[in-house]
Amino acid sequence: LAKTPLAKLIMVFVFICLIQIFNPLGYSYFASVAALKMHIFMIPLFFFGYHLFRSTDQFKRWALWFGAIGLVMSYYSMDQYQKGPEQMKREMPEYSVMIDFNTWQDSEGVSYFRPMSTTSNPGGASTWMQCFIPIVLSVFLFKNIGIRKRYILGGMLAILIGTLLISLIRQMTLVTIGS
Repeated sequence: LAKTPLAKLIMVFVFICLIQIFNPLGYSYFASVAALKMHIFMIPLFFFGYHLFRSTDQFKRWALWFGAIGLVMSYYSMDQYQKGPEQMKREMPEYSVMIDFNTWQDSEGVSYFRPMSTTSNPGGASTWMQCFIPIVLSVFLFKNIGIRKRYILGGMLAILIGTLLISLIRQMTLVTIGS
């Protein structure tokens, strides 16, 4: 059998997932395992990507498309976050219960919530950012990228990472940082 591509990175990824399962601040072991469904889904995607991509140019094109899709999702996530939970309940009454369930207030009475972006679940954009950020970051780190593309990719990364932060999902942030 051929040597597994990116084996060390995949092992780091698996290690970070294991850390999240046994996180002492987690709700429960069962909930931690259930929360990893998207993370575990990423491992086969590494292999599919390795099998399907035949050139770095092809990978760069896909990374730019993923980054563009991520920017659209980020825009909606940030827009919803800025509008706040009350405005979003008026705009999307069918999601009122879900928005209420994922809204909390600080000591000064300011309401916070996890925006849904283009998904139907709170914090949904962060799940996709976890997929997009490593791809865009890998192309950003290529040696043969022009300065203009590097600035574009750097801007994309800043916005995509910002979406993780406003989605307030620490697991996604940790996995993205680790991958």
